[in-house]
This record gives sequence, structure tokens and C-alpha cells, in this order.
Amino acid sequence: MTKQLAKREPQEWVEYVLERFNSHLISEEEACRLLGVKRASLYKIRRRWLKCMISNTPFKLTSSGQNQKLSLPAEVENFLHKELSYIKKEARFYRGKFNFAYLSEKIFGRFGHSIHRNTIRRFAIKEGYYEQTPKEKKKPCIRFEMDCIGALFQHDTSRHVWLPHSGRYHDLIMTKDDHSRVITGFSLREVESAWEHICLARKVYERYGRPLAYYVDRHSIFKFNLGSACIHYTRRISEEDGKIQFKRVLSSLDVSTLYAQDAKSKGKIEKGFDYFQRRLPFECERYSIKSSPKRRRYSMKL
Repeated sequence: MTKQLAKREPQEWVEYVLERFNSHLISEEEACRLLGVKRASLYKIRRRWLKCMISNTPFKLTSSGQNQKLSLPAEVENFLHKELSYIKKEARFYRGKFNFAYLSEKIFGRFGHSIHRNTIRRFAIKEGYYEQTPKEKKKPCIRFEMDCIGALFQHDTSRHVWLPHSGRYHDLIMTKDDHSRVITGFSLREVESAWEHICLARKVYERYGRPLAYYVDRHSIFKFNLGSACIHYTRRISEEDGKIQFKRVLSSLDVSTLYAQDAKSKGKIEKGFDYFQRRLPFECERYSIKSSPKRRRYSMKL
């Protein structure tokens, strides 16, 4: 509509109408009738006109040249060339796997520039580092949450190759608040055990207090499972009578234990694991991290 107005009316007439409208000499309906535009377009033109008046710059009806994309700073471009080149050519385990959201976070943390991940993606395509391929759209998943902080803590373990140079799997134990999505505790261990889960629950309790309930899966560390039925003997113990150390510790603190039916029921904490899987292994490979102190420091940064 603005470009049509530039072809239809002289600029002096448009500025005259805007000045009278801004001074409350004519009404909104009268200004729209004189310029032949709708109410939304009138206020959009008026906003641009006021911006030019305040900055003491000439006003133009056409927006050509006013919304030109600025180039990235030199230090950011050099950093992107270095990181993208490493991912495409030098990376051993994550070669060709670009995470533009993580690169955006690293740029903000190192240089203080807030650059959208799509800007970095277009830069990678332009420079020949990345070839865009269409992906299948995933169906939306409806997730429910508790109505207050501390009502429910989701707790789970992710077995993944967190340290690529080690060539083996490690277990990341994590606890996450259901309402705020805040990660209240995590621990990266070689092998998970009931004692490691209890130790992490104690750290979370000492730092954040006691939740109303823990939301866990049906792993044998969290729940006594009867297993399949057998005709050769009769079980003398029920699921309620089975003693599980993790559940006994929570019960002593008057904390309930809720069990998820499937993996989709733990979407929030699985999303947190996905966040770390896209960042922590890449950093461990990038800087050849193998020892526990270094991996702990990079985990805290993430």
C-alpha cells in the first residue's frame, strides 16, 4: 500500500496530511480518506514519518534501502568461518552436523552479539558450508505442566556417547522442574546406579528444597517390577511390597513417586537431554575433553 501511495500522491501532500493529523487538526477517518489508505497503513506511515522527524533525516514514502540487512561484524565472520570449516572438514564424530542455534549461543557468550540461528544458517549456505535439505514436519505434541514451581520434578537418565574420544557410553542423570523447565541437578557418570540417583536427589533437595513428587520411568532403580508371569511358581510379593532404595529415600522425605507410562510422557526432560546431546559431545570432541574436571566445567557452561 505504501508503494502505491508513492505512485499515487506527491510526497509534499502526504507530509502535509501527516502533519495535520499528528497535530489533531483532522480526524483519523479524514486522513485515511485524503491519502486513500486504511487505518493500519496510516499509522505505519505516520510511525516512519515521526522516526525521520526525530532523527532529523529526510522522509521517503518508499521503504527501499531502509530495511537493508547489515553485514556481520568481522570478528563474528572469522569465528563462523573457523567453526563451520571445522564442522565440515575436520570434525571426526560430528562432521557435517551443524547446530546453528548452538553457534548463535556461542557468539552471544563470546562477543555479545545476538544473532539469530537463521542468519547463521543463511551465512553457511552462502559461503558453501551447508546445503539445505527439506525435512519432514513433525506432528505437534501437546504437553501439560504443573501450575507452580516445585510441584513436580522430572528425573531420568540418558545413555549416550557424551565423550566421543572415549569411545564408550556414559550416563547423564538429570532432574528438571516440570513448571519452570529449570534443570535442578545433573551428574555425568560412567554407569548409573541407585546410589548415584540418591546422591543427586540429595543435592537437589539441599539446593532447591523438597518437591511434592518425582516423575520417573519404570526402571528397576525406581520401581519394583514383577516381570512376566510363570506357571512353575507363585510370587509371594506384590509391587507395593517391593523395597526400592530410591523410593524409600523419597518416602522418608514425604515425597511421592509418579511413574511414566511411556517415553512420550517424559517429553520435557527428554527435550533437555536432546539439548545437551546437540552441544556437549560437540564441545568434548572440539577440545578433546576426556577427564572429569573438564567435562564438568563445560557441562556447567551449557
